[in-house]
Amino acid sequence: MSDKILSIEDYWNKPILGLTTFQNMFCIYENIFCSEEDEYSDLYYLTPIDDTTFNILIKNWNEWLNWMSIGDPKSRAIEWSERKNRPSITEFAKKSDNYRQYKKIAQFSGSVKNFHSKFDDYYVIWLE
Repeated sequence: MSDKILSIEDYWNKPILGLTTFQNMFCIYENIFCSEEDEYSDLYYLTPIDDTTFNILIKNWNEWLNWMSIGDPKSRAIEWSERKNRPSITEFAKKSDNYRQYKKIAQFSGSVKNFHSKFDDYYVIWLE
């Protein structure tokens, strides 16, 4: 059974950080970097989050999409990165009582046009 990728906050040849579903919960996913191989692995930490946290983070994601829909994407992305008081998805994960509760292998499917447009058909299967 596949779960939905809801946001991609960071990407390096594959999603690195964002929001997903897992076992009917909202979670923050974080790709695990393998320092021995000097590259990202197929393993991910999943941190379950409550509805309030999810709403804050998905609102920020939607603001990002709206922000990026106007003007040159490169300059808009730079301006966005310089904005203060943006919610940090990694900080929300670290503050969770369920921080990195699960460790799973990810198999992604579907397509993403770019990382500043909505995507509705990008999924993941979380494996042991």
